[in-house]
Amino acid sequence: MGRRPLVTSEQVYREARKQFAERGFHSVRLADIGDALGISAAAVLRHASTKEELMSRAMAPLHSDISVPLKDLELDATKDPQLVLRRLAKEFVTSKNVLRNRSPGGCTPAPLRTLNA
Repeated sequence: MGRRPLVTSEQVYREARKQFAERGFHSVRLADIGDALGISAAAVLRHASTKEELMSRAMAPLHSDISVPLKDLELDATKDPQLVLRRLAKEFVTSKNVLRNRSPGGCTPAPLRTLNA
């Protein structure tokens, strides 16, 4: 019987997301994440076996909550591909901003630039 962990996996993933977003994947060390949580880098690795796996697990909830209803976009393959991609990107960014605003501890999204169609 092991002892209870000092932090949960969700706490580790949340801190990893925060640091990766602020400083970039390559600039963040496992020790940085651990220091912020009061645990060692080795303890961080109990939640994911590598830094790459930690990134993947940390980002998974964001990807699973975002869905762009493609069938509702009325994308026409005969139109200019640039216009189709702009419309898809606009819907994706809008969906992501809605998700940020409803998530606990979410941040206010940056204003969107207008896409010239």
